[in-house]
Amino acid sequence: LGNDYGRLHAQCAADYDSVRNCLDSDWKHVDDARAYRRAAGSFNRLKQCRHGLMLYNPMDWYIGRSLEVYGEWGEKKVHLWSRIVREGQVAVDLGAHVGTLTLPLSKLVGTSGRVLAIEPFYTSFANLAANVG
Repeated sequence: LGNDYGRLHAQCAADYDSVRNCLDSDWKHVDDARAYRRAAGSFNRLKQCRHGLMLYNPMDWYIGRSLEVYGEWGEKKVHLWSRIVREGQVAVDLGAHVGTLTLPLSKLVGTSGRVLAIEPFYTSFANLAANVG
């Protein structure tokens, strides 16, 4: 389908409506503790994950789904970075998405270091800002 979003919407409309109806009927809270009600039409989840509290889209098939099921994403990358990054250093996370690598990097560099996380896609950036803020 490439970038033909009109055609994508037309071909997937029934599936999208089915998923949206399921979310509206079964997904009433954004967190597992059921403390925060999900606003109508919203799609984010809030979950305590391996490296901290994460706000993410569970319908994101890769990172979001991994956070939803396992509470982590990219642990082999985190292990690799833990062998390279030291306290006090500056780390750059390009394409930071929602911060799944930013949070563990911030623990590695400590309070004397810095992590520069860059995410150009606004929806992911908004979640990243919530997760690091």
